Formats: sequence, C-alpha cells, structure tokens
Amino acid sequence: MEGKEYKEAAEMGVAHKIEVVRKRVVEARSRIDVLQAMRKKKPREIYAVAPKTREAFLVAARDERVDTIIIHEDLAELDRHILKVLKNFLELPLDTIFKALDDDSVLTRLVNILQVVAAEELPLIISSGASLPERTRSPRQLAAILAALGIEQVKSLDAVSSIPGQILDRRRAVK
Repeated sequence: MEGKEYKEAAEMGVAHKIEVVRKRVVEARSRIDVLQAMRKKKPREIYAVAPKTREAFLVAARDERVDTIIIHEDLAELDRHILKVLKNFLELPLDTIFKALDDDSVLTRLVNILQVVAAEELPLIISSGASLPERTRSPRQLAAILAALGIEQVKSLDAVSSIPGQILDRRRAVK
C-alpha cells in the first residue's frame, strides 16, 4: 500500500478504532543492503528482511530495527552462529510453503529450519505473504498450516496472535 491508499486505510482505521501499520519487505543480498534499508525506516513501520546471503542474514539477525526475518527457499541454515546473535522474529510466508511443496529439497530445508525453530523455541510468525486482499488467509488457517508442519498447537496459535502483537508493541515503543 503506497501513499494515497495507505492514508485512506489509516483514516478508515482511525474511524473504526483500528491501527493500520505499513509493512515493507526488503530483499537484502549484503550487509550494506540491510543497513541502508534500516536507515530509511520510519519509526512506526514494520520492516521484514528477506536475506539472500548468509552475510545479510547475520546482519538482519543482529539489527534490532529489523522486525522480522523472512524464511524463504534460499535462506541460509540456522546454524549456531546465527542462533547466537538472533534478536529478531522469524516470519514464514505462506508462499514459501507452497514453493516447498513443489520441490523436495526446499521442503526438506524448510522442515529442518522449522525443527530448529521448535527446538530452540525461537519466536516465529506465519503470514499469508499476500499483497492482494483476496489472497490473505485467516489466522486460524495459518495456525493450522504451521501445526501440520510440526509446530505444536500453542506455538502455532502464538505465531498468529501474541507474537505479531509483540512486534507491534515494540514498534509503538519506538519514538
């Protein structure tokens, strides 16, 4: 949502006592890509970084201005170095799951990442990843998909409720 559309949605949200927040997704191939994007960040925007390299992943994991790190088919493994510095939430978009269903090697990698997430109790959210309203999914549908991928039910529900709330609270606290 850009410019005029965002302003209209924000005004409509105020009228209905709903907070409208803009989310931006940044594809980062290097340390510089992450840092430049975070310098441009406005305080109350949500920024998700899709790191395309291990270097970008490590920087995004450490930078507290990053709200979520997107799990995608090319994501580096969650090794002990990344786990040691990880300060941000992980985000699993629905389109990543769909891509994994078409490719066994991507599915294996995704399942391995989710096993590490579960074992290390890392904060995870799931999103529809939709840019069009008709492609969005309900929170219950998204939680059910996570549960089907082996995430326990309570954690699956947290991924669509309390953890996104924590992200919003963290952004509200930034002046």
